[in-house]
Amino acid sequence: MKIRTFRLRPGSNLRSSIEKYVRENKFKAGIIISVIGGLKSIKLRMAGATPAKQIIRHFKENLEIVSAEGTISKDGGHIHISVANKKGTVVGGHLKEGVVAFTAEISLIELEDRRFLRQLDKETGFKELVIKY
Repeated sequence: MKIRTFRLRPGSNLRSSIEKYVRENKFKAGIIISVIGGLKSIKLRMAGATPAKQIIRHFKENLEIVSAEGTISKDGGHIHISVANKKGTVVGGHLKEGVVAFTAEISLIELEDRRFLRQLDKETGFKELVIKY
């Protein structure tokens, strides 16, 4: 097990940058343990989604990341995030994309003794986590 930390610069896409870091560093399995920073926009898939009906909300304002976690591998990831606006109103959901405002500091745990895969689950209709030891 290794802990990896890196920083994203303004304008970076939060989700795709995390996925790129994981691919470039050849993670077999990873856990997102901390994401702090700010975003200038975010797209979230809201609760209750099915493959046929997904509610996507796009927020274009300065937002503080108050929580984020998930699982990640070179096959992709599953990331949930909560953000707060300047009034302190919090919204959260499944991260589709987010544009970094000033900085984002990401800490990951790399698990070397297992492999995370994403495979289509016939019951949910989504690519779900499969763990190989």
